[in-house]
Amino acid sequence: MRHCVFCGYDGKLHAEHAWPAWIRDVLPDGAVKGYSQQHRVAVGTGEVTEITPLMRHKAADRKVKVVCQDCNGGWMSDLEVAAKPVLVPMIRGEQTESVDQTLLSFWAAKTAMMLQFMHPEELRGIPVAHYQHVYEQREAPQDMRVWLTAATERFYRTAHYMRAYRLPGAAPSWTLVPGVQRPPDAYTSVMVIGRLVISLVGWMVPGWEFTTAPDDPWRPARRCIWPPQSGGWTWPPEAALTSLVEVEQFAAAATT
Repeated sequence: MRHCVFCGYDGKLHAEHAWPAWIRDVLPDGAVKGYSQQHRVAVGTGEVTEITPLMRHKAADRKVKVVCQDCNGGWMSDLEVAAKPVLVPMIRGEQTESVDQTLLSFWAAKTAMMLQFMHPEELRGIPVAHYQHVYEQREAPQDMRVWLTAATERFYRTAHYMRAYRLPGAAPSWTLVPGVQRPPDAYTSVMVIGRLVISLVGWMVPGWEFTTAPDDPWRPARRCIWPPQSGGWTWPPEAALTSLVEVEQFAAAATT
């Protein structure tokens, strides 16, 4: 990256943790080395091609060099300080009576935007305009939906899944150039942190709309926080993801 992905600053960029560093304190063994592998996923056919060998790394220590010092040490730091007390009980599976939905969806959007750079470019779909919105408005983009889901146990320390899409029938808002592939119209991201699962979808096509309550087997377990919902609810919900297999199924369905 040559410019800060949020403010556009053209200058020295700083390596920042993709996963916030404080997660290592909440999940002490989160810095233990794990395995990862990168793949290319063909849009349309779903064909997967391995592009890197199996690697060992400390997921909690992974850094990406895409932000400037002003963003990293300014509003991004302030966001982590504000969000941590809200997130920690949820990550541990503790009961919570209410949450700041706007704050958590802002944090989810920012974190997904950082985690995107841990993946191959072919999987990245979050547009510059959504980074700019988060930076300027200090909230999740309007063309985004964010949900929370609970797990009965800590099946992962952290995990992240994402995909980029070209929506069928969507008219691109840019001029077609011969030989240049149409850019993504939408993206999905699933973040697993302890017993908290955050899923989001974003899109860039005017007139498109996504429901706040997807009709799938996990509907009773899902809580929409963006746009914020009226009415109170407690956490964790009675319905939850009950096995590692189900977490994987949920993530696969949310990124398909």
